[in-house]
Amino acid sequence: MQAQEDQQESGSAHEERERTNPAKRLIHILSLTSRMPDQAPMLEVWGSVFGIAADDAHADPHAISSRLNLVRNEVLLLRKLMSATSFSSDLYEPALMAVLNVISVANLSSGWGNFRPNLAEHQMLALRWCTQAIESEDALSHEELQRLMDALTAFRKTVEDDDLPEPVRVFVLHQVDLIVRGIDDYPIRGRQAMREAAKQAAAEVIDSHDDVAEAAPVALREKLASYWRVSLGAAEGSQKMVKLVTGIAEAVPKLVSAMHAASNSLE
Repeated sequence: MQAQEDQQESGSAHEERERTNPAKRLIHILSLTSRMPDQAPMLEVWGSVFGIAADDAHADPHAISSRLNLVRNEVLLLRKLMSATSFSSDLYEPALMAVLNVISVANLSSGWGNFRPNLAEHQMLALRWCTQAIESEDALSHEELQRLMDALTAFRKTVEDDDLPEPVRVFVLHQVDLIVRGIDDYPIRGRQAMREAAKQAAAEVIDSHDDVAEAAPVALREKLASYWRVSLGAAEGSQKMVKLVTGIAEAVPKLVSAMHAASNSLE
């Protein structure tokens, strides 16, 4: 029994490592719908897939819609990547159209049983074929992303608790929010989620208000910049990401003391 459980855990870890291109990520997302009963509302099906409670999904479907739009973008990206190959669109286009129908936000009030046939075996087989036709990228596992999230949580608490000037605190915490958003979107979009979060973060560093630019410690910004550089590297860089975030949290008290000393010297 233990050997079987170990094998299942190993297979799960292998599956996570294999979600390295749009087709593989789509297959994983769509496979999570298979356990849902036909009578389940589509809104609850996608809530289950994306980890959103049924009550929350019904109260505010926007979170579901935004996630489905990300999935739709992945389908369109897969179509673009496949069109650049030498393979006929007849081999994959019917499957992509079926997936687009399933993930349409216009169908959220319908029952899941009406759309399950769109994910028939021959459609999923076409998607599995696409996984081999396009290139893959390095990917972070669920465990690596969780360690990163844990480090960010500790860093956030440090920033919230320390005596930072309010503009600096708001700026840094928003940078953390952007990183967390990249992690949240990672299972759907892969490294592109982190790349776009990094672009926005870098733009905000450049465009930050003068009060923040003058008050934010240079060392803190350098740490954040280093974090983003590592986060966009190979999957093996994930440990470095965690260390960098942890390092920022440890450095904040020293940075605050240095800021106070500099402020006092100007009085």
